[in-house]
Amino acid sequence: MKKKNRTAVVINYVSLMLMLVIFYAIKLLDCNKFFLILEIIPLIAIIISFNFAFNRSGFWKLVHRSQKKLDERELQIVHTAIKYSYTIFVIISLVLIFLFAVAEGKPIDVLLAACLIYLAHTLPAAVIAFSGEEI
Repeated sequence: MKKKNRTAVVINYVSLMLMLVIFYAIKLLDCNKFFLILEIIPLIAIIISFNFAFNRSGFWKLVHRSQKKLDERELQIVHTAIKYSYTIFVIISLVLIFLFAVAEGKPIDVLLAACLIYLAHTLPAAVIAFSGEEI
């Protein structure tokens, strides 16, 4: 079960990156906007892998559950996962914002902002999936 969860998490994040790559490749190559329909493929992979990685595994509910409903062990696992995930998230966000400021001199696009919000919500559950902790 754990290996399936980890594989689904990897597929989820690779699909998320693929969606961004398609978006920026079309933007940089100045292609017809019709090619943006290709983003449906990684979006479907994100939805399906989200179901396996976070929903069915229970990691999503665990991370988003009220602290009052968690026992001490679960609370410690969630706290540690949130600590590590937001450290990772801040580094990724700052690097991306810096790259956009240097490369384009513009703020980040809406799609990248949406992907960062998605990452912020799923990263604690992903850390738990890779931590090896029994839930």
